[in-house]
Amino acid sequence: MLPEDAAFLAALGPGTVGLIDTTDPGNVLSRAAVTGRAANSAEHWAVVSTTAGRIVQSGGAWYIEAYGGSGTAGVVWRHPVLTRWPVLPGMTVRFETPVQWPDSSTTELRWYGLAGSVIATSTGDYAVTASAPPGAESFTVTAHVPRLPAPLLYPLGGAELLYDGGTVLAGTGYGPLTVTALSVSPVYGQAHMRDVSLALVEVSDVAQG
Repeated sequence: MLPEDAAFLAALGPGTVGLIDTTDPGNVLSRAAVTGRAANSAEHWAVVSTTAGRIVQSGGAWYIEAYGGSGTAGVVWRHPVLTRWPVLPGMTVRFETPVQWPDSSTTELRWYGLAGSVIATSTGDYAVTASAPPGAESFTVTAHVPRLPAPLLYPLGGAELLYDGGTVLAGTGYGPLTVTALSVSPVYGQAHMRDVSLALVEVSDVAQG
């Protein structure tokens, strides 16, 4: 077993993990997040600074209200269960803001290593596409909209988060899982190798509201 593979397995431990299905070309944001009509906004979005804006609901849909002023108001697109979005080094990630957001919007992918610290940052305009750097284990997604003299509402529905060239833009959701069993045993005659077995159970609600 390669040392980096052993490190990733050791980091799984007990608790919830994310399974990245690279055969699914879908938008990994949940349907509720893509439509902007989630039952609980806090499961999907958070403002970067409460002094620049807030998450509000209008007509059943969620928006960021950018307060009047200068600078920007930022929103974090949250994983509904995990602390950050999982990734493997070398994977391509693309995030695009909702279509109603202005082209002057900016985006950021912040990459984290196994130790939980930031190891790199990738930025773009209204969309960002980047490869996860060596050592990356997870990432966060942030986007900023400009603040104008008067407060403005920007819809949160319609964003895209895709892995490795995904093309299906409707929200397919994301299946977080928990490790219920992990066993490691030696391979006879191969001192440097191990047989590893994982048992995973999906723990999310199918509705993903």
